[in-house]
Amino acid sequence: MIGKATEDGFELAVIGDGIVGIACALELQRRGVATTMIAPSDHPRGASIGNAGHIATEQVEPLASAATIRSLPARLSFRGGPVALPLRDIAEWLPFSLRFVSAARRDRLARGTMILTQMLSTALPAWRRLAAEAGAGQLLREDGHYIVWESKATASSGRAHWERANCGEARWRAATKAEVADLQRLVNVPIEGAIRFSGSGQVTDLDTLHKALRLRFVELGGTIRHAVATRLNPNDKTTVITLADGSALRASKVVVAAGVDSRKLLEPLGMTVP
Repeated sequence: MIGKATEDGFELAVIGDGIVGIACALELQRRGVATTMIAPSDHPRGASIGNAGHIATEQVEPLASAATIRSLPARLSFRGGPVALPLRDIAEWLPFSLRFVSAARRDRLARGTMILTQMLSTALPAWRRLAAEAGAGQLLREDGHYIVWESKATASSGRAHWERANCGEARWRAATKAEVADLQRLVNVPIEGAIRFSGSGQVTDLDTLHKALRLRFVELGGTIRHAVATRLNPNDKTTVITLADGSALRASKVVVAAGVDSRKLLEPLGMTVP
């Protein structure tokens, strides 16, 4: 039975409508908790689309590691890499860098790897349930993925990396000549090496999945409010959520799943948000 809104507002509010937000809202509504989801846009972006739908079960080792630190010189932007450390922003990146080095200690890496291995072992089963709940099981592809390299040097170092890496429950093998030939037909740069992973997956159409999840949420009695949350004011029984248009709503509990925007909502309440 679907729960009803209380006199003061909804029983629960979820701020954010990316994959995390909509999955939380859908599960709560499915369990009979009257839920409203505060969605800033009809077309969510950010982290929910930033990884091309790849379900990276093989990435169980945290990024903070001694190996990552050793590879920093090759990752700098003037060498074509993704890392830039401009002096004008040193107040931002230096404290982060110190925390990164601390997090790369061997004991913390081992603990992080153990936790990620446990979490990611449940990822594909969870995606199956979520996609099936939305009637969109056909959007979940579970046939693994390839990693390809453009030079013999990067292929050699890349393969050596994966030979040392902990991949959790995912497995890999060298791609066959036929597979490399098929891949080569898809790109305009030479492929000098490739490996084939199994045990990972992909959402083939993130936009269609998101629409299906929203539709299912509404079918179960959930409410979507198109607005941007700007402030949280909790009291003894409810939390007042102030919206950018000047209106407000109340909820007995609030789930904040707003990605990088979570910080500006939670820090005024004394919560530390990385």
